[in-house]
Amino acid sequence: MLQLGILHDLLILRITQSNKEEKKFPLARIVGRAGVKWTSEIPVDKGWIDILVPKQKGIERPYVIEVETGYNLDCSQILRKFERFGKAWTKPGSLPVGLSGFLDSIRGIFPKFCVVIPLDFAEFSPIFKAKRISVFLWEGTLEWKCKKCKEITLGSGPRKPMKCNSCNKNEKSLRLVGLADFNLKETDV
Repeated sequence: MLQLGILHDLLILRITQSNKEEKKFPLARIVGRAGVKWTSEIPVDKGWIDILVPKQKGIERPYVIEVETGYNLDCSQILRKFERFGKAWTKPGSLPVGLSGFLDSIRGIFPKFCVVIPLDFAEFSPIFKAKRISVFLWEGTLEWKCKKCKEITLGSGPRKPMKCNSCNKNEKSLRLVGLADFNLKETDV
């Protein structure tokens, strides 16, 4: 069983978590400024925005950030999602209400679209760049805990290890518990 929801949530946490000692935490690398307000999982026109950064001091327009785990990466699906969001942005009543004025600052201002994909899929960056979507690549070490021996097996990239490194149980005995050595960088393409 692939634990896509857990990996997706871990990625959103790593991107949005700030470290007071680190001036350039991952979200700051995307929007160009630290200490920004953001929210996640915003419903828009039969879809969801993974991370939304509204217009605020030092940020001229909102950012819509789509985070991809790398399992079943479908570039055309992501492009269609951004297109739907772009159309919904201009329709009255298409953005959710009730977020304590959080979205008031973005109404009427077209957002900057960004996608975060695994480093393993960097070759797909030009597809997004051609549509003026900024592309950021993530890499990290996934931590998988064995249900039998309780030891941690490390795996790089978005793929699940084939077996536990300690007791050699197959991949079905492993569950995703963490993401270490996370790194995010913008593509040069």
